[in-house]
Amino acid sequence: VTEHPGTDLSMRVDVLLRSGMLVEVAADDSDRYYRVTDKGRIKLLQLQIDWRKRHNKPTDLHELQLETLLGV
Repeated sequence: VTEHPGTDLSMRVDVLLRSGMLVEVAADDSDRYYRVTDKGRIKLLQLQIDWRKRHNKPTDLHELQLETLLGV
């Protein structure tokens, strides 16, 4: 079932699309399909690292993935 415009989820998807963190990759008669961009992955990893640090969890894997995406 397609998400109705104006719902919290549809507004969040719209923001992510406009900011370049998601791209629409396909659509059919029943739904739309999206993919997370590198920009979206970077933001997600930054949020995960922040959360893990605040909760004293290891961040090595996340930081390695972030460095790879950033080309460091």
